[in-house]
Amino acid sequence: MSSLVFLSIPLNNFSGKLMHDFDMIFPDIQVLFLGGNNFEGEIPSSLANISSLRKLHIGMCYMAGSIPMGFGKLYNLEWLVLSGNYLGSYTTKDIDFLSSLNNCTQLRNLGVGYNRLGGILPLSISNLSTQLSHVSLGGNLLSGRIPLDIGNLERLMSFNVEDNFLTGEIPASLGKLSRLESLYLQSNMMSGDIPSSLGNLSMISQLYLYQNSFKGGIPSSLGNCSYLTNLALSFNMLSGSIPQELMELPSLLTLDLSNNNLTGNFPSDVGKLVRLTGLNVSHSLLTGHVPPSLGSCLAMEYLDLNGNYFKGTMVDMRGLKNLKLLDLSNNNLSGTIPDNLVDFSLIQHLNLSENNFEGPVPTEGTFRNFSKFSIFGNQNLCGGIVELKLQPCPAQDEEEEKSREHTSMRRKIGIGLGAGLSSVLFSVLFIIYLRCWFKKRSMQDVTCNTNNDVDFFAIAPPHSRVGYEELHKATCGFSLKNVIGSGNYGIVYKAFLGPEKRVVAVKVLNLEIRGAAKSFIAECEALKSARHRNLVKLITLARASITRPSNVLLDDDLTAHVSDFGLARLLLKFNQDLFFNELSSGGVRGTIGYVAPEYGIGGQPSIHGDVYSFGVLLLEIYTKLALPERVLDIADNSIILHSGLKVGFPIAECLTLVLELGVRCCEEISTDRLSMSEVSKQLITIRERGSSRLEEQPENVIRNQKLESKSKKSGVGRSIENSNASAAKPVYPFFNRNLLFEPDEKQSLCSPLKKVFVERDEAATTTATMEESEPIGPYCSWSGRPV
Repeated sequence: MSSLVFLSIPLNNFSGKLMHDFDMIFPDIQVLFLGGNNFEGEIPSSLANISSLRKLHIGMCYMAGSIPMGFGKLYNLEWLVLSGNYLGSYTTKDIDFLSSLNNCTQLRNLGVGYNRLGGILPLSISNLSTQLSHVSLGGNLLSGRIPLDIGNLERLMSFNVEDNFLTGEIPASLGKLSRLESLYLQSNMMSGDIPSSLGNLSMISQLYLYQNSFKGGIPSSLGNCSYLTNLALSFNMLSGSIPQELMELPSLLTLDLSNNNLTGNFPSDVGKLVRLTGLNVSHSLLTGHVPPSLGSCLAMEYLDLNGNYFKGTMVDMRGLKNLKLLDLSNNNLSGTIPDNLVDFSLIQHLNLSENNFEGPVPTEGTFRNFSKFSIFGNQNLCGGIVELKLQPCPAQDEEEEKSREHTSMRRKIGIGLGAGLSSVLFSVLFIIYLRCWFKKRSMQDVTCNTNNDVDFFAIAPPHSRVGYEELHKATCGFSLKNVIGSGNYGIVYKAFLGPEKRVVAVKVLNLEIRGAAKSFIAECEALKSARHRNLVKLITLARASITRPSNVLLDDDLTAHVSDFGLARLLLKFNQDLFFNELSSGGVRGTIGYVAPEYGIGGQPSIHGDVYSFGVLLLEIYTKLALPERVLDIADNSIILHSGLKVGFPIAECLTLVLELGVRCCEEISTDRLSMSEVSKQLITIRERGSSRLEEQPENVIRNQKLESKSKKSGVGRSIENSNASAAKPVYPFFNRNLLFEPDEKQSLCSPLKKVFVERDEAATTTATMEESEPIGPYCSWSGRPV
């Protein structure tokens, strides 16, 4: 072991403390990769005695304490990656080790982000090795200013000091870093103008300056950054117009200029940004018309123009088939809602509220799902789906009136012609009428003299057996064209039965309506006792057990409708004595497996039983497992998330909370269960917590990759506390990225974290009722509003 020079064991479940005599066991080690494990304790100071050490990676662990000052003696050190730990104590001395690294002339990668480092950013950072290419200090509690001569680090490719408390202006010397590809200065307290020298960064691709206090205009020199893919300047105090030069960036993917004081018209050449997937200029002071060329950005997925002063009609966007979010609310747009909006099959949220739109609201496509669009605040809209509760469109009423008038006119003409022709044969028809009248009168006399004791059904032919398929076929699939009447408890269809196509009336009862079954029985009794030739005869009854409403059903829009939470019996009139007599004689009233345990031993039904049924249903949905004998057996070991799960993985945390909520609903003792109001509040809290965690600055984002890898292997993690003392700040979906980078030897380093574009996945929710409220969609976080 003493001759070992390379040791790499990242992304495993190794735990414990590191050996204090590292220099004795591995005296010749050169590359040491221990990141992505569960190591804890302090970093051994003996590592500073291994003069041959070139690369040291202990990121994404649980290391605490201070960073050894002795690392400055490692003259051959090239990599020092300690990100994602608990190093430091938020004191001024935490950052002193940086000055000692001036002796490491070969240092190329320095990563100490997302720890607990405090203090003032030392000016000596600009005197670090000229070989330095990557610096990551973000996610700490650093203050001070960026050194003015930071441009001395001429080989720098990535500079990350995000999510700190830095002040001052952006040094103009940053424009000298011709190799710089990524600059992360967001979520600080910096001010001043954005220097035009940033336009000299010819290789820059990621430029994030949002959530500061920058003022002045947007430098037009940024149009020289031809490799720029992501530009985020939101939540500042920028003013002036949007430079036309930004529309000349061929590689631009996302552009976020929201929440500033920008004025003027939006550049008309936005259609040149053919690769643009996200555009956010919400909550500014822009005026004029929406550029028609916007419809040429065929790759667009997120478009947010909310909270400006745009006017005119909507531009033609039929080519934007990839749109997932479209927010044009709070503007002065007018005209009708284009019919082509119904063709956006991928859209998750469409917001046209608070404008001056008029005319009919479409009823197809996106406009069929009330939870996917919002149009409130447009006073002159009409029509649409019934959930909108809008007035019918006048044009439709006029067309219907004209149709009725036209039909009436044709009827009158037909009657006149028929009367003229029938006058020739009037005498013959009169005689036939008299004969028919006398015949019917005689039959009525016979019927009225019939013995009342004779059963009506005794003289009728025996009832025939008719199946559901035959009725379905006879009514053309219960078509609306065959509807001949409707009542409180069902609909009557016209049908043609049998080979002889006998015309019958089929009444379909809706047994979900209270009183339907009782009404049907009363109708049968009345028909049995009545004696009149104009009353229809009851032929037969078709009944299908598969139609009982004892399931949770999903409609076309994947909205859940709960039809049975356990009690499978609905009493029309509650009679306590009769109820308990039936309960004791007929057994448990409920669906086996979902009914509460106390019902099986004669317990009185209560709302706690429904809570139990809801808990069983919740566990079945989230585990995809069949119902066992014991509800707790539904939790498989492979999906149990122990208390050791690391913070920073919002999906796993939300899943854990939902499963815990389901188990609490299934407590064996009914009084220990939650009430449905508490369940509802906790579900809303879980949803909001998951949304906010996805939108926080990713303090633990560099740990999430390790957690994902370990979760696939064992499903077990460890619980850590949120180490970031600063307040959470909103993040937008196309600006999320990992912050640890490893530019070289990617094959030897098993945890390269790439900068990725992560869109927010809005979890689909199912409810038993539809509430009339403004839907909460992904635009809330993307547009810059905290959830």
